Amino acid sequence: MEIWHLYLTSFINGASGAFQWPAYLAAATLMVPKKHAAWASGLKSLSSAGVGIIAPIKAGFLITVIGFTSMITICLLTQLIGLLLLWVIFVPEPKQTAKYRPSGAYVHELISGFRYLAGHPSLLPLQLIIFMAILFFALGMTLLNPMILALTQGNSIILGAVQSVGAIGGVAGSLALTALGGTTNKTHGVFFGWIIVGAFGLGMVGLGRRLSLWLSGIFLIMVVYPLLNGANQAIWPSMVTAEVQGRVFSARRFVTQITALIAMLIAGLLADQVFEKGMT
Repeated sequence: MEIWHLYLTSFINGASGAFQWPAYLAAATLMVPKKHAAWASGLKSLSSAGVGIIAPIKAGFLITVIGFTSMITICLLTQLIGLLLLWVIFVPEPKQTAKYRPSGAYVHELISGFRYLAGHPSLLPLQLIIFMAILFFALGMTLLNPMILALTQGNSIILGAVQSVGAIGGVAGSLALTALGGTTNKTHGVFFGWIIVGAFGLGMVGLGRRLSLWLSGIFLIMVVYPLLNGANQAIWPSMVTAEVQGRVFSARRFVTQITALIAMLIAGLLADQVFEKGMT
């Protein structure tokens, strides 16, 4: 295997996710009652957080026992099983109206998602809040690992401890969301959730200079994130017509992804040229 193989597979994975994520959310809206949307989001977060804990341990063990080629074979087989399950699961189709009937033109359909957002004053401010939150969140999380390694003289054990506690926090938050169904007021859940994650969680991690603060900060971030994300995911299906959800959710993902990309690109530059210099 060479490095370009990893770039290629990462590109394919990201491009596929751009189609999978909106389709998944739109399908979940049609299959899960609105009152259970937060619980469904909690189970999804729980599965993702659980994978973050189990997968690295399992992969590290299996690769030494069965080898890399066998690992890839197992991954392909599990993907095939997932595709077969999707083939037999029934997903109801939303009713189509003349107003939102697809035109067949890809560019037009892409733009229509943004037009829907811009034309709904209750959705646009929410998307702007998420845009700003993701921008600063991605900036902080991109620099988290390099910062810890720099402050601990490259101590990978400390970094691993921080990542493990973050994964445990994600599981705890997902369990809380699944059990409680999220916050009563979904808008407040998103707004105050981002305040807790940014001002307290990231603030504690960024300003802290010892392990206890890093562990506390990352746990707070990861335990609250599923709750605010569940509140956010519960808002959109209730405010977006089912027949245009794929287009609107694609527009949402585009904004989120491009925001995270910009944050990652400028994070290192800001750290080296602005913030680190300002601390000396």
